[in-house]
Amino acid sequence: IVLAKKASEEYEANKTENKLASLKEEVDNLNDSIEESKQKIEECSDEIKSLEEAQKTYEKLSKKVYLTAEEQEKYNEMVTFLKEQYPEVITYYDEETNRLIIQNNLLQEKINKQRELLQLEQRNNLILNSQQLNRENEIDTLNKILDFEEKFGDIQGFMPMSQETDYTLQSTKEKKDFWMGLTTASYSATANQI
Repeated sequence: IVLAKKASEEYEANKTENKLASLKEEVDNLNDSIEESKQKIEECSDEIKSLEEAQKTYEKLSKKVYLTAEEQEKYNEMVTFLKEQYPEVITYYDEETNRLIIQNNLLQEKINKQRELLQLEQRNNLILNSQQLNRENEIDTLNKILDFEEKFGDIQGFMPMSQETDYTLQSTKEKKDFWMGLTTASYSATANQI
């Protein structure tokens, strides 16, 4: 009976430690996914800014008959950007005069699509951060359980492993503090899942 109990205790301890290791690995993977998501958000934001700037430049400068050197430089940059990145929005381009006619509604559609992609990626990032926080709460809870079992014995039945151990008032307070912290972590994890 003693050997079976000891084997059962070792199995449960290994099970908790394996779960803890698995959760830590999951948090690491979530961290990688969060970083990728942040990068995608930054890329979408930059693309939106570039498209909006190209649209503003086109609307402002395409109607002018004469351009200053600075305006001509901005105009040329916008033409190059659109030719390289979004050739489908160009209706007409004259190489000699460097005049461009674009489908402004199509360009606006591209901007709107990028905004949608940005919103989706922001939602994805929020979900990943929520999952990461939940896993970290689970890790914290498992660590508290392991700490409790180390201090007070098997958590099953809240009794020490040895009947010879006599709890003092201080250890009762430690148990109470432990369970208050564990309950708070559980409520936090549950609230984050909602």
